[in-house]
Amino acid sequence: MRAAVRQRRKRHDSLGMGVTQFWQGVETVRSLTSLAILTGNLGKPHVGVNPVRGQNNVQGACDMGALPDTYPGYQYVKFPEKPGEVRQRLGR
Repeated sequence: MRAAVRQRRKRHDSLGMGVTQFWQGVETVRSLTSLAILTGNLGKPHVGVNPVRGQNNVQGACDMGALPDTYPGYQYVKFPEKPGEVRQRLGR
């Protein structure tokens, strides 16, 4: 993990409710936040520690493509034609 953290200039950590539902959940979130601070990945565009579940807008997060296996609009990543379609729809 240390090598991965060093190689990336911008890092975005997403965490789900499972991270906080264990006895060490608070410490895990603090550790992720501390790592983001120490590596300069907090308080700037395109970086940070972002919870995806719980009190956040679960539906909106999933709609925008925060799920690991889908693009925005619930288009499954496993279909090879989808990245091009998604880029075209997003104007990229």
